[in-house]
Amino acid sequence: MTITGKQFMDLLPGKGGVPQAPDETYLCLPWKFILEWERQWKSWLFAHKLTYSEKFDCNKYASLYKSLPQIIMPRTNGTAQSLAIAEIWYKPAAGRSAHAVNVYVNTKGNLHWREPQPPCQEIRPTPQEQRSVFCRILG
Repeated sequence: MTITGKQFMDLLPGKGGVPQAPDETYLCLPWKFILEWERQWKSWLFAHKLTYSEKFDCNKYASLYKSLPQIIMPRTNGTAQSLAIAEIWYKPAAGRSAHAVNVYVNTKGNLHWREPQPPCQEIRPTPQEQRSVFCRILG
């Protein structure tokens, strides 16, 4: 399934980030793709000895998580220009002043939030956290 940049932006919570999607079409991702990508992602992090630090923090994880599959994972369905993965910044209910994570659109058109830092898992933000999104970066 492919969606337009406008459809992708409309699915994302919050306001801010780029005013429009940089690509015209985005490939929605099957769960199998996400599982394979995360297997490769964890291996890549381990191989490059990347761990959290002040110089490699949440936004670096989120940026790489969004960008690398655009390069290494084949687009087998249609003519989409990009994968439906974005980096978003929001204000978590607990603790930090801001946090960067990733979201993707699955083949049913649903939005899923992913924490790109190990152990790399789905997160379920509260309605308040969803409203707090202040930056959206599409790949």
